[in-house]
Amino acid sequence: MMDFNKNIIPFEGIGDFKLYGNFENIKSLFKGQGINYNIEEQSNKGCNPPVPWKIIRVKDTISMIFAKEKLFEIYVEKNFTGKLPNGIYVGMSLEEAKEIDKSLTFNDWEECYESNLGYWLEDNLDDGTVMSITIFIKEITDDDEFFSYKWCEK
Repeated sequence: MMDFNKNIIPFEGIGDFKLYGNFENIKSLFKGQGINYNIEEQSNKGCNPPVPWKIIRVKDTISMIFAKEKLFEIYVEKNFTGKLPNGIYVGMSLEEAKEIDKSLTFNDWEECYESNLGYWLEDNLDDGTVMSITIFIKEITDDDEFFSYKWCEK
C-alpha cells in the first residue's frame, strides 16, 4: 500500500512518483502497491494544440495529471498526510501556512494561493484550512513553454 505520508517535493514529486514520469510506469506503481484508482481523460478540444490529458485519481487522496504520457502535476487532498519541505500540509490553518511561506499570494483567476517555492494551495472557505497542495513541473509557470509540450520530450 502506498505511504500517503511521503514528503511533497516541489518540481520533483512524491516518493517514487516523479514529475516527468511515464504514465504506464506510474500506473504500474499504483497496481504494484495494490492501490485502487480511476483513470479519466480530458480531451482539451478547442485548445491549441488539443493535447488530451490523462488523470490518475485515488479518491480523496492524490491525483496525477499527464500530457503525452508525461506527469506534469500532482494534486494531494484530505487523506494525504505528507508535508512540503517547509512543513505545510493539507488540513493546517491557511493563516499558519501564510506565516511559514511569506511568498504565498492569491491568484483570483485560478482561485488558489501560489508560492515562489513551486506549489499551489487551495483553501477551504468553511474552516480556513489548506484543502489541497499541488506541485508541478517548472514549465507550467510559463504558458507558452508549457503549451508547446516540448517538455514532454524529456
